[in-house]
Amino acid sequence: MNELEQALLDLVPVDGSSIGNQSLLDRLKGPFPDLSEDAFWAARDSLIEQGLLQKDRARGDSVLLGQSDANTLVNQDLNRSCEQFELLAAQEVSVERDENTSSTWDAIVKNLLPFKLTNQVDACVKLLQDCFRGSLPHGVIQAVATLSALGFEQQARMLLVDFFKEHRDAPRLYRLLQMQLLFRERSEKAKEARSTNASPVAEHHSEIQPKTDSDWEWAPSREELDAPDVDDSSLRKVAASLQERIGIYRAIESGTKVPELEELASGKGWLQPATSMASDKNHNDSALLDRTSRLGQTALDLLKYFSDNPGDKAVHAETVLGYPMTEIRRLLLGSLGHYLRKTSSGGWECYPWVCEVLSALEETRNES
Repeated sequence: MNELEQALLDLVPVDGSSIGNQSLLDRLKGPFPDLSEDAFWAARDSLIEQGLLQKDRARGDSVLLGQSDANTLVNQDLNRSCEQFELLAAQEVSVERDENTSSTWDAIVKNLLPFKLTNQVDACVKLLQDCFRGSLPHGVIQAVATLSALGFEQQARMLLVDFFKEHRDAPRLYRLLQMQLLFRERSEKAKEARSTNASPVAEHHSEIQPKTDSDWEWAPSREELDAPDVDDSSLRKVAASLQERIGIYRAIESGTKVPELEELASGKGWLQPATSMASDKNHNDSALLDRTSRLGQTALDLLKYFSDNPGDKAVHAETVLGYPMTEIRRLLLGSLGHYLRKTSSGGWECYPWVCEVLSALEETRNES
């Protein structure tokens, strides 16, 4: 069997259905651009003579596989599919057996939790929620927190290990928690690098500060003590009054009228207490905090994540936080557009003022 006959035989359906001669010819012209009709008919007739093909009795211009050859090809495909399925199943069982062991889960729990659990139930519940990011049901969290509060910390950790080991989707949960540990280590290393880089700069800055000895024992010269010939006491009083108001008042832009010197001293018409500026700033800060708190828990979790992991991509947030990608993209392109910006590498980072807003929001919640 030559190359043309093998290609023609491969184009015939293995399920026993027929295919037209013209369709076969058109398909063969792709790999064989110079194929002539005579060569095609010769190859087709040769396969029919060998019993590998047979003419369709219902359609005279079509062919189908010979009965024995069709069964052989079907059996070969079936056997090949069964072998691939058994190989994948064996690999999956091997992965599950390696990942779903007590020692493996014990290491995960040990790395995620602090060395010592708190004996306060509410604090322990919050700690478990922060560490496992929704991977634990509420009942398990309450049970572990209660055991820790009663002093059975070792039993609480064993309960977590047993729960993860018996979880119906243990391999996926294992990979998710491993990814969370990886991002935590990466974030901690980034923070250490930033602090390490900042320390030499501060030390260098302190070293280059010039040491100056200020001499505050100043005495005016004799010429400076001479009184002027003109009586300027009224002008001095006005100047002293204006100096007292520096920092307490601010100008109001209310027209092109230039006030007289007496109007400047009296403080009428163009001066306003600067305390209103502070009140305006406080009002704006309160409005920003209120607006941020109304974003929802999902949006706040995303802000905290990208604040701790600047430059990470949305797929990393999906892996760690567990929120669906559609919801994350909707928030990034919607309500969080004023809080986050996209980096040149395709990741996301918070604007510099977002960290202060999150800290203030956290302090407000703790006080309440």
